[in-house]
Amino acid sequence: MYEKVHVTGPETTALYQRLHDATGVSPVWNFHKYLVSRDGRVVGNWPSKVKPDDPELVAAIRRELKAAAPKR
Repeated sequence: MYEKVHVTGPETTALYQRLHDATGVSPVWNFHKYLVSRDGRVVGNWPSKVKPDDPELVAAIRRELKAAAPKR
């Protein structure tokens, strides 16, 4: 979590390589957002310009939380 990693280029770390493979999108700038489900599927990604409180992003997170909630 606390070491510098490569997110693009030939030295891209495995995490970012998998995110790129799943979405076809690599981060261009800080704060690119990927939404990953509990089972490891990438269900969305948003560029840096999208704010954390963007309605579409918030709705996607809520959908994933609802889908991951235990059934009662």
